Amino acid sequence: FIGQAAEGLLETVWEPDGRSLAIFELQKLDRYRQQLVIRQWFVEQGLKRPSRAFVDRVLNEMLVSPGNGDPVLSNQQHMIRRYRNRLFCLPASGFESETVDMTWFQGDEKVLLPGGGYLRRVRGAAGIDARLWQTSNIDVRYRTGGEKIALPGRQGRHSLKKLYQEAGIPPWERPSIPLVFLDGRLAAVADLWISADFFVENQESCFRLHWCRQKNKNGKGND
Repeated sequence: FIGQAAEGLLETVWEPDGRSLAIFELQKLDRYRQQLVIRQWFVEQGLKRPSRAFVDRVLNEMLVSPGNGDPVLSNQQHMIRRYRNRLFCLPASGFESETVDMTWFQGDEKVLLPGGGYLRRVRGAAGIDARLWQTSNIDVRYRTGGEKIALPGRQGRHSLKKLYQEAGIPPWERPSIPLVFLDGRLAAVADLWISADFFVENQESCFRLHWCRQKNKNGKGND
């Protein structure tokens, strides 16, 4: 019964992306229910239920005092972090972007990414002109800093840093977001944005991207 109750409570505070908890919603619960949620959160990610002492640390340092910088708590080789009123549970190992620079060969529908994720191209009514895609050298890289992109319907060129901030993407996730280059020019940022330089719509054949992130330990995807 307790397990079922914990699962139900977790659903009320779990963000739609399935990767974080809403702090404001968690704060509406009493202390006992908050503890149930944190323990069940660990279980859903393939981890053991944390000790009561650790759960109390999460609640005290992440919820009761939410304005003290960027606290980080470690447990079972994972980190608990807070960003914009959300709680995240992340693998402690970092992402080594400098080791990754991949070619997306013509004819391949998808390219595999570090950690088990992938980028897949799919047909769509709007996206990158398929003819341009098929005549370009395509590379997948990761952010090194200073990248800018023009977006359809917006003036000027925008730094990825600013766009990530606007989209509420946590700083620790940004280095692992794949960037797609056509003939050395930034054409797409995962499935988040397509450059206005490459974007077309109402064409017979366009490609858009689908980004599948690394899977959790329990086998649930983050796509």
